[in-house]
Amino acid sequence: MLVEKVYTGDKRYKYVCDKCGKPINTKSERRYKIGIDTPKDNTSGMKIVRRYDLCKHCTGVIMNYIEKKGK
Repeated sequence: MLVEKVYTGDKRYKYVCDKCGKPINTKSERRYKIGIDTPKDNTSGMKIVRRYDLCKHCTGVIMNYIEKKGK
């Protein structure tokens, strides 16, 4: 989740992981975005249900869970 915009020369933002609450410094580490989309009714395209901002650790946990469930 976006915490604040930092209006300095490098235009970085401060985020917090939606799962564990760890602060994510976008200058030194990567922010992972995961979204859940569903088809819209009677039209083409996708409807956004929910978006998550995650740290590297929480993204790895979710990816491992999904990969193990699929087998």
